[in-house]
This record gives sequence, structure tokens and C-alpha cells, in this order.
Amino acid sequence: MIRIVLSTQEHAHLEQTRRTRPQLAERCHYVLLNAQGWSVPQIARRLDRNEHTIRTWLKAYRTAGLTGLYNTPQSGRPATLGQRVSAQLEQLLA
Repeated sequence: MIRIVLSTQEHAHLEQTRRTRPQLAERCHYVLLNAQGWSVPQIARRLDRNEHTIRTWLKAYRTAGLTGLYNTPQSGRPATLGQRVSAQLEQLLA
């Protein structure tokens, strides 16, 4: 069972991040609910998410703090097709 205990400062930082960073809001919510005593199955049912997903993000927070909730860069070469298509569209529209 995963149980996260937050200091007042950590709680406030998570709340602020939840309000100002939409890409992290749901993950912060997982941590905040868990710190309030909600179990992983309860959080998963309430937010209609997979328990594995909730556990993954709670463990990431426990290991690395707020930094653990950020997405990691994708491996491999960046996509270039979008740049080519944009250039062709700009030429056609010019």
C-alpha cells in the first residue's frame, strides 16, 4: 500500500502546481488524494483511471518529488514531417 505524507509546504506547492500547470494537474491530484488517506483503488474508481497508472505516478512522486510528475522526453529522433508539411503549406498559401 502506498501512503504519501506531505508537509504543509509540499501540500501548498502541489495545490499551486495543480492550478497553474494543466499537464500536471491530474498527477498532483493523485498525490493530494493519497495524502488525504485515499487508497489507490479508491482514487482509480473516483477518477476513472487504471490503478497501475495511479501507482506509477505516486511512486514517481515518492522517488523524485514534483519533478517525478513531469513527462520524460521521448526517445528517438524528433519528428520532422510536421516541419515539412508546414513549409509546403506556407509555400502554397503565399
